[in-house]
Amino acid sequence: MPKSKIIKELVKDEISLEKALYRVIVLAKDLKDSKLEQWAKNEINGYDNPEEIPEYRRVKPFFMGSYVMNGVRYDNSPLPMEFLKEMTPKEQEEFLNYKMKETILMIEIGKKENKNQMGLSFDPTSIQLFSYGTNIVILSARMEINRKSLIEIFSKVKQKILDILCELEDKFGCLDDMDIADSDDKIKNEAKQNIYNIIMCDTFNDVEIGDNNTIKDSSFLSKINNKKWI
Repeated sequence: MPKSKIIKELVKDEISLEKALYRVIVLAKDLKDSKLEQWAKNEINGYDNPEEIPEYRRVKPFFMGSYVMNGVRYDNSPLPMEFLKEMTPKEQEEFLNYKMKETILMIEIGKKENKNQMGLSFDPTSIQLFSYGTNIVILSARMEINRKSLIEIFSKVKQKILDILCELEDKFGCLDDMDIADSDDKIKNEAKQNIYNIIMCDTFNDVEIGDNNTIKDSSFLSKINNKKWI
């Protein structure tokens, strides 16, 4: 049985993942584990660098909005996706598999809200992307993330935190004092390697998407960078 209070609190959902991650940062500093510290900070603050977003944050969105076609207005309807034909298969894969950069707190709030999905709205200059190759006038567009996807991300992060804390407890004993700085360097190095494996498991995909193995310069995908949660 775990003897550290933080592990018990996390298992019983008595603390948020954000608070647990702040404690992980303190332990990472004692361990001098910069990779662990950066991972925890990214989960708390959100991911600024798209290349650092873990694979477990990849979700399959769907696109909804309002538009006018042949003089008839349609609201809350699936948007046309003709523009996908202009993308390479790898670009299509990237577009249809969104990596969530949002903070773990926002994901936790979205998971708890009593609705089936969260939405990301497109700015007015980007929405006409969906009218490409059609005679449709787009009035609004949003990308919706199913609540189930948020729950899966939340569960994955929680499991990683628990595995990390259990590894630290196994190596250094009770973590209630949050102080492992004076521990043996050999044991620290062993813990750091095991933690690295925990973080990396199902976390990163080294292959970038798009022309020349990168999606960064896609003229189509650059149009969806300006979005806001609704």
